[in-house]
Amino acid sequence: MKYRFKVFIIIVFLLGCANPPSDPEKVLDSYIKAANEHNIEKVKDMYADSIVWYFGPLTFKGKEEAIAPLEFDKGANTKLIHTNIYVNGDTVDFHLLETNNVISALGVPELHHFPRFVVKNGLIHLITSTKPPTEFKAYADSVAAFANWLQSNSPDMYNKIWPDGNFNFSEETGKIMPAEVLKWRDRFK
Repeated sequence: MKYRFKVFIIIVFLLGCANPPSDPEKVLDSYIKAANEHNIEKVKDMYADSIVWYFGPLTFKGKEEAIAPLEFDKGANTKLIHTNIYVNGDTVDFHLLETNNVISALGVPELHHFPRFVVKNGLIHLITSTKPPTEFKAYADSVAAFANWLQSNSPDMYNKIWPDGNFNFSEETGKIMPAEVLKWRDRFK
């Protein structure tokens, strides 16, 4: 009987000393709040050092790379709304509605994403982001048409937004791109 009591006390002590499990939904809520406030440092602190973010066809590895889309979002004044949250252990899946000045300038009212976050010990270790195929195709086609027009009509601006042919996820790009997209769209009027 004394042996069982000692084992019980040891188990209670070990459980009491263990880190409390993180709540992935609370981490997600904090992430969305910080992202909407464009608080890059707060978001960065929520990432594990080894974070991997699969963003459509792109992959961002490590904190520095993973904050790049958020830098762009800051310049583009991105707003996020998350709903339909489903938590399974350390994984949270949800619906994400995104609006920003670039999306609006392209004539797309909003983008829908279906991300998955893997949260361990209160830090985000993995993000996967996908868009429904039809919506992504319309968005990608608009961006491609804009990029082709910009490359022909304003090569310096094109090189600022797509240096070396790769999209520049920066705050400056988020700020300058809407006006350039509107110039492109104005040619259809």
